[in-house]
Amino acid sequence: MTCRCATPEEHAARAAEQARYSAQQREKTQLARVRELEARTPNPDEFQVVDAAVIQGELRTLLVLKVRYPSCKNCSFRGEKVMVYANADAVTALKWRRIDPHFDDPAKKHSPTHAPPPLMRFPASQWGFDTAKTVAMKLGNGEIPWPTGP
Repeated sequence: MTCRCATPEEHAARAAEQARYSAQQREKTQLARVRELEARTPNPDEFQVVDAAVIQGELRTLLVLKVRYPSCKNCSFRGEKVMVYANADAVTALKWRRIDPHFDDPAKKHSPTHAPPPLMRFPASQWGFDTAKTVAMKLGNGEIPWPTGP
């Protein structure tokens, strides 16, 4: 590209203007990406438990929760998640003020007011909830092996 600036000062001014414009465009693009990600990521502090089932197996107690995240505008299944929690019951879950649906290191210590990471997740449909209960019962009874590792 051929420079058409009349003087070096004009060239420097145009270059500075272009740099400012590029920085503004990058910032706008980054803000748009952050907003899009926020719309697809549930806020773990804002949730409503839609349905719950305590599964008392012979070996373990598991909890199946269907949770709605109102802040998750672009999440599939209307912002709902079906999750299975190990060694949890209804009394324990009533103390939770934060339910993060993302998987994390299960050995990591959590506050009693924070749900541990889910053991499993299922589609947030009636089929997903029913399947989660069936799998939880089989896990609780030792009919299928307990998951290990990440």
